Amino acid sequence: GMSEDVRKRLFTPFFTTKEKGTGLGLMSCRRIIANHQGVMRLASEPGQGTTFSIYLPLPEAISGSVHGEIADGHGERVLVVIERESKMILLRDIIETHGYVVSPAENGTVAVQSIEAEGLPDVVVMDAQMNLMTGVRTASKLLELNFQGPLILIAGKNRQAIEHDLPPQLNIRFVDKPVDPDQLLAVLAEETRRE
Repeated sequence: GMSEDVRKRLFTPFFTTKEKGTGLGLMSCRRIIANHQGVMRLASEPGQGTTFSIYLPLPEAISGSVHGEIADGHGERVLVVIERESKMILLRDIIETHGYVVSPAENGTVAVQSIEAEGLPDVVVMDAQMNLMTGVRTASKLLELNFQGPLILIAGKNRQAIEHDLPPQLNIRFVDKPVDPDQLLAVLAEETRRE
């Protein structure tokens, strides 16, 4: 368990009770939970242990967005461009389990190399906010490579800031952050059926 002094400082970035260390990252955890409209509760007493309780709201089912009602893919190749490995793995698993073939790329440069090696994908799913090669630069490069399929951009609240910089010739769809798998799969199904 923790003393009251430690509990008060628990969510301070890089706070630790050790001589060396950078803390548990609880501030980041609390921020992630808050982004999902949830809360984290702490119960801790010295000698009795510590319990973190996480409460997340259960959104009402949205009509038409149940997995069974979303058409699966038929082997279409989806190039997924995401810098963070954990997000890449999650998106790859979601997309592949619904009948698509995923080509992963950890940044825009690798995406271009993938296209040069494997040819043009049917769909590109890409994080709009990348560091190594921005989403706007990667989108422009896709156009140079003659990509004419749908580009699904995963964007946060800054969506309007990048919209005017994107090539107007591309068929661009947006999916909100954090990614709702049903929304992403519905957009994928809609775009691949259109072709």
